[in-house]
Amino acid sequence: MAGSILRRFYRKLEGFLRLGLEYLRRSHLAELSPAEVSARLGEPGFHVFDCNLESLWKKSHIPGAVYLGFDRFGPEMLPSDKQATLVFYCLCHLCLASNMAARRAQSFGYKRVRIMPKGTMGWRAAGFPLVPASNAGGLDGDKAASAVSGSR
Repeated sequence: MAGSILRRFYRKLEGFLRLGLEYLRRSHLAELSPAEVSARLGEPGFHVFDCNLESLWKKSHIPGAVYLGFDRFGPEMLPSDKQATLVFYCLCHLCLASNMAARRAQSFGYKRVRIMPKGTMGWRAAGFPLVPASNAGGLDGDKAASAVSGSR
């Protein structure tokens, strides 16, 4: 009895997650490849944000990326320039954290919001380096933005 209830629950949960994944994938966020992000690292007004779990960010992330998480940040954690290009990434195309963070940034009025759906897995597969965190957590506000653009 309990087993059949659990199976039905997991089937419904799976269907719900598929719908959510499909919705987010069709939401038309502009995408950048790892090569495109790598080529633009260090450009003024180009900021990269890691939306993985903080423990994953501490182990390895794109050089200069700022840890942001995906749902508990406010506009003070982003650059003050609403015309800046903001790139969000997470682990891979199956992870939706970057999509959710990008949507949140758009809700704050940012216009040039992008995602890198291949995430850290795609970054590594493309042969680009990942680095460990040099501090215990993310940064905030324009300090984070200047650290991202100044650390490359």
